[in-house]
Amino acid sequence: TLLDLSAPIINAESFWNNGYNGSNIIVCVIDTGVNKSNPALSSRVIGEKDFVTTDSDGDNPADYNGHGTHVAGIIASTDPTYMGVAFGANILNAKVFSSTTDKASTTDIILGIDWCISQGANVLTLSLGGKDEINDGSDSLSQYADFAVDQGKIVTIAAGNSGPSGGSSDCRTSSDS
Repeated sequence: TLLDLSAPIINAESFWNNGYNGSNIIVCVIDTGVNKSNPALSSRVIGEKDFVTTDSDGDNPADYNGHGTHVAGIIASTDPTYMGVAFGANILNAKVFSSTTDKASTTDIILGIDWCISQGANVLTLSLGGKDEINDGSDSLSQYADFAVDQGKIVTIAAGNSGPSGGSSDCRTSSDS
């Protein structure tokens, strides 16, 4: 995960040494699921919900491809070598991607956002890919992210997730036609 290299680059240790480690913060990871049995995350995952219950893994919020677990690890890993940047934070797992299609519907993402808000998340993170569209803030997902901000939530959204080479994520959202 390279947290042993990237955390020093952003000077995370100076924040940790001053008492800022994510304690009392709840981060909701809206993604492919989170592997809560991962030893670096097992004490951090405090709630989970699968919003895609008709896919190949049924009603199972576990991560089917590792992406959501990777995101959760960057945030809250307690591994001594690969310490998350907010290792004291708690994680909510909102699985919105289908293990069958590797896509997330706008409806499921919005339901995930609602659930995160209802569970008291302070931060919502969406590391989602998407279609090449005009992103002027008028689409329903952008407006719903704005709604979450209006509820006092911090919302982080990846600018893209389709890398040019092997090992790059290609999780994509799909519109609900």
